[in-house]
Amino acid sequence: MANPGPHAPTISWQEFLALEWPHEWAQGVAYAMGATTPRHAQVCARLAQQLPAKGDCSAYAAGLVVYVAELDRGFLPDMVVICGPAEEAPGKRGAVTNPGIVFEVLSDGTQRFDRTTKLDAYQRLSSLQAYVLLHQEGAKAEVFRRGETGWVSGEQIGGVLTLPQDIRIDLDAL
Repeated sequence: MANPGPHAPTISWQEFLALEWPHEWAQGVAYAMGATTPRHAQVCARLAQQLPAKGDCSAYAAGLVVYVAELDRGFLPDMVVICGPAEEAPGKRGAVTNPGIVFEVLSDGTQRFDRTTKLDAYQRLSSLQAYVLLHQEGAKAEVFRRGETGWVSGEQIGGVLTLPQDIRIDLDAL
């Protein structure tokens, strides 16, 4: 998704919500998202099966907009974990501002965007504890975690990935 150009038509948040999904929001401009591959959809479904409610944390499937007020942008991650009640952005009904963990399944066409623009945006959210990029092949995850002195990245291939709130993902089962 590119940044809106100087002549891009803008719409209201209510008009955005009325669009056929999926779209992402950038400063009043809606960008249509492409269809996924069968493997992408399968990884998302298998991830959802592994994310039951845990304590006060709940998983939310694709379609939930994560809004970054500082940038006036709304993104559609593949999966979100929110601990505590979901907090909606003022004036942006249905868009949450407090994800604890965000998951994206990498695709050829979106992986650069996921690793740059989305990473930068999500890290601006004070609630975010981890951003997880899942590969479609090879049971591989790239994880960006909030540490005491900033963000730390790592990679794991196979096995059980342990995330904040003691959430565990069996990468081999995806």
